[in-house]
Amino acid sequence: MNLTLATNADLQFTGGEIFLPPSIALGSVGGVYIRNQGNDRFVVFDLAEPNNPIGTCTIPDKVTGVFLQYTCGETTSQYNFVDGAKHGAEGTNAFPLRMYRARLSGSVLSVTR
Repeated sequence: MNLTLATNADLQFTGGEIFLPPSIALGSVGGVYIRNQGNDRFVVFDLAEPNNPIGTCTIPDKVTGVFLQYTCGETTSQYNFVDGAKHGAEGTNAFPLRMYRARLSGSVLSVTR
C-alpha cells in the first residue's frame, strides 16, 4: 500500500492507524488494523476476535489506550495492539490476535502473512 495516498496518510506518522475492511484487506478474516509504531515499524493485526467463532466479533467496539476492545454477547475482551495479546489472559489458553508481517520500502508498506 502506498503511504503517500490520502487514504493512507495517517500511517505516515508515529501513532497513525487505519482500519481496512475485509473487502480491501483480501485474505483477512475480519479486515485489518494497521498502526505506525515509529522508526519504520508497523503492526498489522486481523480484526477477527480469535477466541470466538468466525463471523462473530469481527470489529472492535472501540480503541482504548493501547487496547482494541470487543464485546461478544455479555463478554468484553481487550487485546493489546502492540503484540496482539489478550489483556488479562496471562496463563490461560486465550489466542492472541493474528499478526501479519509488515515491511516498509520507501513509501510502500507491504503486508504478508
